[in-house]
Amino acid sequence: MTMNIGKAITDSATFLAGVYRESGNLSNLLKQQISAALLDPELKGLFRSAGPWIGAFEEDPTRCMYYSLGASLPLTRKGKRVTDCALFFQISLAGEGMAAVGCSEPLLHIGLWDEPISFTNDYYMGFPLFSEDEDAPEIDGEVLMRWQGNPPAGLWLYSLRLAAVNTPDDIQRKVVEPVRALLAGQSVEVALPASLRGVVRYRALAEDNGNYSISFSGDPVNPALESA
Repeated sequence: MTMNIGKAITDSATFLAGVYRESGNLSNLLKQQISAALLDPELKGLFRSAGPWIGAFEEDPTRCMYYSLGASLPLTRKGKRVTDCALFFQISLAGEGMAAVGCSEPLLHIGLWDEPISFTNDYYMGFPLFSEDEDAPEIDGEVLMRWQGNPPAGLWLYSLRLAAVNTPDDIQRKVVEPVRALLAGQSVEVALPASLRGVVRYRALAEDNGNYSISFSGDPVNPALESA
């Protein structure tokens, strides 16, 4: 029995190390591919990067593991002298970043907010998303959260099932192309077509201010969540 427990601990530690390694690799690929997309002629005329990527990490209460990791790229709009928004991604492995109703697996959030995400300053994607004295985002097409903000198309965020982002092609189709389309002001139907699997569908819970039930595009809808 003792040997079985010891092996289980070792196996768990090895698995967790692998998760962190793969998350770090994904983070590097996302930064590379998104930075490259911003060099496209169409986007260069709208935005320019205003500094390097800024990393962010959320530890669990014991400070033994990470709940979330992400990075933000400050952006300046064409014709402006000051940085007024930040493009970011957040890989949520546990904790508030995946605490939506109906979610039992890691999520990848991609968004354009007015500042870089910061777990220290309590400015990141998590549930509940807002308090009673804060404005709720508009849910566009069930998949895109929108807020009023500086860029022409406002501020936004969408989420993916992390397990649905496995290959360089996934990164292009599910992250880079939607980000490019949204920064260019295209519609949610163009940026996040219904055929794109693994995109989170959000539904606000009327009785739970700031929280949402979720499902994933390509999955059957859970009737229990639909009636919540």
